[in-house]
Amino acid sequence: MQELSRNPRAYIRQSPTSGSLGGVTRGIHEAVILCEGAGYDIVIIETVGVGQSETSVSDMCDMMCLLLSPAHGDELQGVKRGIMEMSDLLVVTKDDGDLKAKAKLTQAEYISALKFMRPRLESWRPRVMRSSIMDKESVSEVCTSLYEFWDTIGESGDLERRRQDQM
Repeated sequence: MQELSRNPRAYIRQSPTSGSLGGVTRGIHEAVILCEGAGYDIVIIETVGVGQSETSVSDMCDMMCLLLSPAHGDELQGVKRGIMEMSDLLVVTKDDGDLKAKAKLTQAEYISALKFMRPRLESWRPRVMRSSIMDKESVSEVCTSLYEFWDTIGESGDLERRRQDQM
């Protein structure tokens, strides 16, 4: 974030939820439209966390990416099924050092769990990846998947349908 915040082509704006449910602040959809109108190609919306009520963001974004930390026992049961069903990409973070083995196990558990869920788009099956901020190649692989998703839903017409639904 420190490096990104110094980039003149990036704009970062904190948006606390101020008690509103859904994981995002009121007016965030309008803020996204404003950023797009200002010429920003990529707008990242970060929610306050994972829970049953933190799913509003899926109604205002092109892609929902769920970031997961390596499992601490029964973490998979703790994640709400609904947020997994809404996710287009799941990324297990902190895939380095002592957590590398746990990250690999967590990835396998989520891949297994997704087999029993219906993807929300016919043109894209959600992926589960591992990444570490310490490994630029893994971050690059996540970015490649983001762009591949974008190309896939653009070609299939899913992007246009999603945007119409959002409006």
